[in-house]
Amino acid sequence: MHPMPDRGSRATAAPVAELRALGFTEHEARVYLTLLRASPATGYEIAKLAVLPRANVYATLESLVNRGAVQPVLSRPTKYVPLPPERVINTIKATVTASCERLLERLRKLQRHSEVDYVWYVTGWEEIHAKARELVEGARHRIALKTLDTHIRTHEDALRAAALRGVEVIMVVFGTTEFDFGAAYIHEGTGMPIGAADENLILTVDFEQTLIASLGDEPNGAFTRNRAVVSVADTLIRHDIYLTEIFTKLRPEVEGAFGPALIELRRRFLPDAQVQDLVRRLREAGRLGDWLTAKRSSAEGD
Repeated sequence: MHPMPDRGSRATAAPVAELRALGFTEHEARVYLTLLRASPATGYEIAKLAVLPRANVYATLESLVNRGAVQPVLSRPTKYVPLPPERVINTIKATVTASCERLLERLRKLQRHSEVDYVWYVTGWEEIHAKARELVEGARHRIALKTLDTHIRTHEDALRAAALRGVEVIMVVFGTTEFDFGAAYIHEGTGMPIGAADENLILTVDFEQTLIASLGDEPNGAFTRNRAVVSVADTLIRHDIYLTEIFTKLRPEVEGAFGPALIELRRRFLPDAQVQDLVRRLREAGRLGDWLTAKRSSAEGD
């Protein structure tokens, strides 16, 4: 005995809507669901169970046969059975996937501008660090990072995981923290921040993406795939590594010529406030007095 008509049944309302979202008509969805619950069945029986006009049911059955969701079985009169849901859904999935891939290719050909042309603004501490984590977790080959050691610790787990999966991790560190992953270069060998460097975060990933942010009183930053900007950010990090290596091998000669932390050079190019801040930091570190003494002695000797 067939079940009673289920028009409006809560049990079938959701599947009907979901089948319609996959391209079924209302009648196709109701007929297929009816056959799942009562088959084999004739067109007349289906019409009664689904509460549909018989003429509409036969047209719908033909459409479902062409769709590969229903098939007739030999009998007099003809009866119909549904194909298994797994087979029907997998067929739809394969069809939709193929259609999406074709459409994506066509849309790419029509696209006039790539997202590499854009700069996306990122504001607030949480949003900046969420974007940084997203980039680190998505890195495939290389991560280059320049920032304060406390900011690196914020992403320590994600950076370590990247290193463990084979991603090259390079860090220029303001501060003195040592890390057990990647290659860490203590900025200029001392880790002393210059200017507002301890507020900054520069991150590049795979030579393709960069996040540049200021984490001061009003954290804000920018993310982009623009090749020129990515190249500038990555070059900046590399040059800091070069400078750190030079200081490691030639500190006496370099500081003899330009002063500790290159103060003689930096006073020519930094804003006055940042120069005064650097002088204060050098005094507090006990690095300025010895240099001034040596400079005076050299002048007297001349």
